[in-house]
Amino acid sequence: MRTLFGGYVFVVSKLSQVEVDRIFRKFPLQSVFIHELKYEEEVSALTDEEIRILNMLLDDEKVLRMSYGKLVNKKIHVIQGPLKNMDDYIVKYDKHNRLATLNLHFLNQICKVGVTIIV
Repeated sequence: MRTLFGGYVFVVSKLSQVEVDRIFRKFPLQSVFIHELKYEEEVSALTDEEIRILNMLLDDEKVLRMSYGKLVNKKIHVIQGPLKNMDDYIVKYDKHNRLATLNLHFLNQICKVGVTIIV
């Protein structure tokens, strides 16, 4: 088990960006390192595409579970888990660490997620 996006806390809210900004201004930022990421003044840090990716990958408990697959013609075919039906996004597989590198950019990072090969 490891942190997917270390140092980040994602907050899901029905509040508007203006209301969230008002809440963040109440924190004593001099003593705590809290920075709200935003692309523009009224746009949250996550784009619609990034939110879609998170919703695809995370379960109801907001955890990214391990995926399981088989090697078919030297490519991974995922048969169970959040990467099922996403074989085309897998561009690299690290067998030693059981990590698949995905061609999905999230927070200006390349995604690496767990995949175990079943024999």
